[in-house]
Amino acid sequence: MKRLKRIMLVDDDHNTNFFNKLMLTRNDVTEEIVAFENPIEGLEYLKAGEEQVDLLFLDINMPVMDGWEFLENFEVLEQTGGKNLVVVMLSTSLNPEDIERAHQSRTVVKYINKPLDHMTIQEVMNVFD
Repeated sequence: MKRLKRIMLVDDDHNTNFFNKLMLTRNDVTEEIVAFENPIEGLEYLKAGEEQVDLLFLDINMPVMDGWEFLENFEVLEQTGGKNLVVVMLSTSLNPEDIERAHQSRTVVKYINKPLDHMTIQEVMNVFD
């Protein structure tokens, strides 16, 4: 299985980020994991463009900026700066509208319910094969 350079987590919940880092580390799928509890900081990190990010796990329901607002801003960044990374929505939302919206997004490749586990990580990593 391919090993990625960097995976980014954007989720306002510290414990969720901790658990997801643990699962990704145990599955040995990346050299580095960066996590942001504030989506604006995560967006700024991507805008800086100093580090390559291959995969982004993005929560939907966050204060300050939700996942959909993050995506809108990211898509503008992607169009102007040539950013090319895989985006996976990782949420507890079972709202059919959220699921449909994610599937209609040109940026989101998968919609996964939390928490991450071995099988879902393998499923996401298959996108890179």
